[in-house]
Amino acid sequence: MRMPTSHPLNVTVVVPPTLRGAMDGRKQVQLGVPPHADVGDVLETLLKLYPKLMHHVASDRKVVTSTLTLFLGEQGAFELASRRTGLREGTRLYLSAGLPKPKAPRG
Repeated sequence: MRMPTSHPLNVTVVVPPTLRGAMDGRKQVQLGVPPHADVGDVLETLLKLYPKLMHHVASDRKVVTSTLTLFLGEQGAFELASRRTGLREGTRLYLSAGLPKPKAPRG
């Protein structure tokens, strides 16, 4: 059981080579997030700090060539399954820009 705290949680986001250009060449990013933060809050923070990541986010007006995804490790997934935020001190998250499915050949 997590004790209430006013100190931020320190989490690490691991950045793949395909996204490092959008994140100033970083291989990983350390973030201090509020204790009540969840994975969505981490993603919002990354988009604010590194606006070039928006090139990987689809909208109703824009189609993208890859999809931005933020994965939790096994412990974080267990936390989410237990109806918690999925984040705790030292959590590692993995950022990915998956490629879309190839189009079927015409003919």
